[in-house]
Amino acid sequence: MKNSNKTIQVKNTAGDIFGYQLTADFTAEHEWGIEELLKLFGLDGDGYGVDVRTNIDSNNLHILEVDKGFILLAQDTYRDTQFKADFLMSKMSNSSMWDGSNFAIFSETRDIFDMLVEAEKNNDLAVGLFGDFSKLAADKGVYVIVNTLNE
Repeated sequence: MKNSNKTIQVKNTAGDIFGYQLTADFTAEHEWGIEELLKLFGLDGDGYGVDVRTNIDSNNLHILEVDKGFILLAQDTYRDTQFKADFLMSKMSNSSMWDGSNFAIFSETRDIFDMLVEAEKNNDLAVGLFGDFSKLAADKGVYVIVNTLNE
């Protein structure tokens, strides 16, 4: 996994936070798509829009408590502790990493993580790679959001 340039809390028109945007840094890990990540949430990647990116039946989000906060980890099995150590080194709140099959977000608080885990349990978690990757822009990357709060 590679670090995101930025990790942005996504807000709806009412100003409520309903997920995260993990921006791309245009390394190979961020340019090959997220097919395996979509499969993790029971998605095939076909079609367009948020509704076809909403999880079908999955239980692959994990919240890990660490010294300085919490990690939201998306993967079907936990990786080795070296991954966790690498991710935690010099991380600040709202930092993240991702590749084509996993993502991890660090935060000092867990309230948004709890909301996302609950959305996954209710088949309301949308995960997708959005943006035009042919143009270098800060708003390209993986989105992890609660679909029904996307207003």
